[in-house]
Amino acid sequence: VTVEPEPEVPLSPVEYADQYASQYPVDASLLKKVMKCESSNNPKAVGDGGRARNVMQFHKPTFYSYSKKLGEELDYNSYQDQIKLAAYMFSINQGSHWTCLKMVTGR
Repeated sequence: VTVEPEPEVPLSPVEYADQYASQYPVDASLLKKVMKCESSNNPKAVGDGGRARNVMQFHKPTFYSYSKKLGEELDYNSYQDQIKLAAYMFSINQGSHWTCLKMVTGR
């Protein structure tokens, strides 16, 4: 009997937030609060007059600029990559790109 491997199921946005917060080390609860505020964790979210998309509501120029700083070719349309890049940006004190950071921290 041959057993087929289970297909890989992507993690949820919240699970990726935990994973990348641990990798970069940043506050996972803060990353998740910003993501919830920005998009309600919805990968199909569109905001800022159509210029911001996905769970972290990146603008394309910001996304690609920081992807380059990270040294990786990330996919703007991937919520996994958006969360990874956001965790990286939080780790280098660039969280101020999100208006929701001010809203969830009160600063």
